Amino acid sequence: MEKIGVIDIGANTMRLVIWEVREGGVHHLVDELKETVRVADDIDTLGIVSESKILETLYTLKKFKVLTEAMETTKVFTMASETMRRAGNSDEIITRIKEDLDMDITLMSDEEESFYDYLGIVRSMRLKNSLIVDIGGASTQLIWIHDGEMKEYASIPVGTLILTRRYNLNDIVSPVNHIEMERYLNGILEDIPWLQNNFFSDIIAVGGSARTIGKVDRRKKRYPLSLTHNYSLYDSDVTSLYVSCMSKNLKQRYKIEGLAKDRADIILGALAIMVSILKNTGIQNLRISGKGIREGIIYDYIEKTYGVIPDMLDRSIENIIYSHGVEVTHAETVYYLTEKLFKGLKPLHKIGEEYDDIIKLSTLLHDVGLSVRFYDHEKHSFYIIINSEINGMSHKDILLSAFAAGYHRNYNYELSNVNYNHILNRMDLNYVEKLGLCMSIAECFDRSLSNVVYDLDVEIGDTFVKVVPYSNFSLTLEISEAMKVSERFADIFKKDLIIESRVQKGTDLPPQPQATDSPGFL
Repeated sequence: MEKIGVIDIGANTMRLVIWEVREGGVHHLVDELKETVRVADDIDTLGIVSESKILETLYTLKKFKVLTEAMETTKVFTMASETMRRAGNSDEIITRIKEDLDMDITLMSDEEESFYDYLGIVRSMRLKNSLIVDIGGASTQLIWIHDGEMKEYASIPVGTLILTRRYNLNDIVSPVNHIEMERYLNGILEDIPWLQNNFFSDIIAVGGSARTIGKVDRRKKRYPLSLTHNYSLYDSDVTSLYVSCMSKNLKQRYKIEGLAKDRADIILGALAIMVSILKNTGIQNLRISGKGIREGIIYDYIEKTYGVIPDMLDRSIENIIYSHGVEVTHAETVYYLTEKLFKGLKPLHKIGEEYDDIIKLSTLLHDVGLSVRFYDHEKHSFYIIINSEINGMSHKDILLSAFAAGYHRNYNYELSNVNYNHILNRMDLNYVEKLGLCMSIAECFDRSLSNVVYDLDVEIGDTFVKVVPYSNFSLTLEISEAMKVSERFADIFKKDLIIESRVQKGTDLPPQPQATDSPGFL
């Protein structure tokens, strides 16, 4: 096991993140620090970083170093954005950091920043034909992703700090400045041919300002989940927030829920950039990414050190299993049997492949709540699933997986979308209830945690469903437990449940079964 730190010196903020990485590349975040320094203000006005900002940078890096040493960090990547490279005294700053703190800094080029943004996102989100927009303090990165590949990128010399200073956006904004700023932004965007000549399915918004926009929108809508990554909103949501902030002075912006005070003065710059891009491209859908350059750096390190890492969802599940000590063999058995039973019942529930990832996540993590306590652990599993870092799935599918996991032990579990009606409807709960019931039966078939049921068949009759589990042993306990759901089964599927075992005595126990798309890391 090792601990890897990444220090990101940006135009607006400086941030340290530390990951714990174990063999195979399994990793999770263990600590972070953030300070607002705003070196871009000096560079834009003076062409250099002032002495006061240099001292503030050194002091912040010293604090970061104290934490990395206390955490026994194995390796630290210290990266500075393209903004620092443009400073006339960048060589002096690098020398002073090296002499005072014994730290080496890498000045990233536009291409490197775009690559790390790209890597951080494609390893954590499902993309088709998307436009990545990373709004920084001094510049904005635009990256076109098509079928997982980076097709084009551009860096435009506008960011939140530059726009705020140039057009006096920090407090009351005059109509003249408002008009001139939008004209200026439109002119810059019109000079990017590939941006104008392509259709994008959505925008992936990256960076602190993007996360703030998502947070404000979640608060406004009383969104029930505290998940930032992969949060979706519409162009009209961003435009509405832009108009609202434009009509407010700084003191009034302080009162906006979800808007931190250290961003209240620069949020208009970020919104202006985003709204201009939306208008120029006609994109209507946005997703907020909680991943970016820092995650791209750690993914790059892991892939170079440990080889190609698993699919993003499989990697997320493995990280959670490792962190919470889930019993892997039992989880895989429940996954396999649930998937087999659910597919066997498809003529009744008529649910297709769109539930494959939901089956995988809910079954493999159905017992994760045991890390809290045994009693009511299905409720703790629900909480852990909806609050964990799970990449590659929408918030809706994560929530459905959490509900399904609640069935694995409590046969009388009642689903309610009262707190989640922003995301789920009654039909969603009807579908997940059927999946949860299948998981409950699969859980009973491995009640003794000894993998005695290695396969099953499903037969659907006019008035009944017969489930036939295969085993080399008597299944008295397993069938008795599974039949406790028979009444609920009849209510949901409108057919009687029959369980009839096939005991294969005298044969060798087959190897541990794997679901057809079972994650290779388990």
